[in-house]
Amino acid sequence: MKLSTIAVSVAVILGASVVGGSWYTGKQIESQYQQWVDIGNTELKKLDIYGIQAEIKNIRVERHFFSSDVQYDLAVKGIEGNAEVYTFKGNDKVQHGPFPINRLTSLKFSPIMASVKNQIIAPEAFRSYLKQDELLSGNTDLSYSGDTNGQFVINTIESVGEKEDSSFKIDKINLNFDLNRLQEGKVEIITPKITIKDSDALVDFEGVKFTQDTKKNAKYTYLNEEDYRLEMDKLTFTYFEDAGTFVMNDLKYNSDQKFVENGKLAVTSDLLSKIALIQGDKKAELGKFKFDFDAELDALLTDQFVAFLYQNYKNMDKMPQKEVEEHYLKLLQSEPKFNFKEISLENSQGKTDLSLDIALNKFDPKMLNHLENIVSIFNKLKVKAKLNIPFTKEFIAEVSKFDPNVPQSPEEMVDELVILAKQQSPYLTVDDKNIGFNLETKDGDVFINEKLIPKKEVNAALMMILFSLAVH
Repeated sequence: MKLSTIAVSVAVILGASVVGGSWYTGKQIESQYQQWVDIGNTELKKLDIYGIQAEIKNIRVERHFFSSDVQYDLAVKGIEGNAEVYTFKGNDKVQHGPFPINRLTSLKFSPIMASVKNQIIAPEAFRSYLKQDELLSGNTDLSYSGDTNGQFVINTIESVGEKEDSSFKIDKINLNFDLNRLQEGKVEIITPKITIKDSDALVDFEGVKFTQDTKKNAKYTYLNEEDYRLEMDKLTFTYFEDAGTFVMNDLKYNSDQKFVENGKLAVTSDLLSKIALIQGDKKAELGKFKFDFDAELDALLTDQFVAFLYQNYKNMDKMPQKEVEEHYLKLLQSEPKFNFKEISLENSQGKTDLSLDIALNKFDPKMLNHLENIVSIFNKLKVKAKLNIPFTKEFIAEVSKFDPNVPQSPEEMVDELVILAKQQSPYLTVDDKNIGFNLETKDGDVFINEKLIPKKEVNAALMMILFSLAVH
């Protein structure tokens, strides 16, 4: 057989396979699309807690050999408390697998079920928010196993209140996703700016990048194993009454939660940011803030509490406080652990920090009514606090920029604080660099700076420590 004949035969076989596969995929699309819509509606149902009802419905599929046209309605009610129903029009162009034509032209040869070009058009009534017809555009690849990945672009959305004293604006959003059939996987959201304003304050989020990686657990309704990452160039809070602005620069926040042995949920989170205050043309650099925390909670009780909050979210002001307290108490009685590993503020001269490590025993709620019983509810309690003296001088000098008529210098103010600490409290350690204390409980006894505190002095010591923490 000639090579040319073999080549033609192979081409015919491949062509027949592609056409046959495309036709078969087109048949599958009709049955599968409703399943994908059902998954989408399950996710949209989560908006109920914000007072927004959204649903995809009226799916219409027009099937061809190599592609299908899918149209649907996205009905949304409750935007900004509005009772009006906005009906967005979805238009999807579906290129059939196993080798969608649009992927072949991009030199992507791996077989998939379909490649979809997505578009959602806003209704006329919504265009006051959108300033254009198209709300969303993008591309989605669908595998035969039910996995999806793709990219969406959501155009800028903006709203101004009737009195123009409130507004919000979300700049164009880029959304990337890679999910399996259970909607587990990674989602990434990027937007240059979000602005929210009301009569009291203005909040700006700049250079926002958020990623979420999710793995579901069928045992729990609202809890998943999740990994969050948030990065932000700048977060600013401007308060109109005092004309002051609080700024967080280079903000990085990480949070993870996973299920561990004995039915526990382990949570870790950390936050880093440079913070500053601005008033008029004056700016105070306050330093680098760090928050590092982990906890271990009863997973089932946490899931039940989250379910309760979801169910009552729309009527927060009417939420039954007795039930809230009962949920809190159940969690506290389930031997939780809370470890504030570091809460600190650092400038060029030093660092002031606090750590708090707590593990609770099972306890009778009546014990909370008497201060002398408080120590016995702790399986572990460790508190370390340090007020750095050079840091404090620099901090006061920065804040004093807003009031040039301060009667004392930062050095004089801190010197007075050191003298007061030495005179007023036997539980503080004071040296040239730091004012601080270490507290720890062992077998029901309280130790401060490694010194056993007599039972009769424990209450006074704890009150002093609580006051010191508040000042800290």
